[in-house]
Amino acid sequence: KLAMFIAERHDKYDGFVITHGTNTMAYTASALGLALGRGLKKPVVITGSQLPLVSAGTDARFNLENSVKAVLQAIKDNVAEVLVVFSDLVLRGVRCVKTSESDFRAFVSPSVDPVAHIRSTGIFFTSDALKIDNSIKFDCKPHFDANVLTVDLTPGQSPWLIRELLKSGRCKGLILKSHGAGSVPSIGEYSFLPLIEDSLKIYKIPILVSTKF
Repeated sequence: KLAMFIAERHDKYDGFVITHGTNTMAYTASALGLALGRGLKKPVVITGSQLPLVSAGTDARFNLENSVKAVLQAIKDNVAEVLVVFSDLVLRGVRCVKTSESDFRAFVSPSVDPVAHIRSTGIFFTSDALKIDNSIKFDCKPHFDANVLTVDLTPGQSPWLIRELLKSGRCKGLILKSHGAGSVPSIGEYSFLPLIEDSLKIYKIPILVSTKF
């Protein structure tokens, strides 16, 4: 709904700021980044707070003010992507994760550096921030398949539990978050190699092996 809302108003506004609950904010940011795609021509900022707006010492006003400033700076710098603004960081929406329920700097980007830092002197975007690319047409694709299974692999985990889900015929895709840079258990009853092979050849289900982040 958010993706379609932005798509319908894409050409009417210079940028967008979305206030959001923090528990699922990283998921929304990722989904929006994928749905709006590389053809997005406007900056979209998502923010929230660790404390409610009415609470003493809240970070809500600080984050909201910085979100508006970040959008204005992004417009000036021709930056066009989905961003999360929280505390003193501006993070790429599809690469951030919430890591704390109490710290004011609650979101980090483990695999990608922040695309901007918020200082007393202003907001400064790095050269890695995605700029407007007029060679790519804006095309919103807001539909996702809810039957993709994501599994965070742990030592001693049985591949047979996952196999039963694949047999059900309901699973349309499988993502295995591996122990390291893509390694999965490969010996004896804990080996995931037969499962990966059968997923492709028997169940015809695409499989992706990724890092934790």
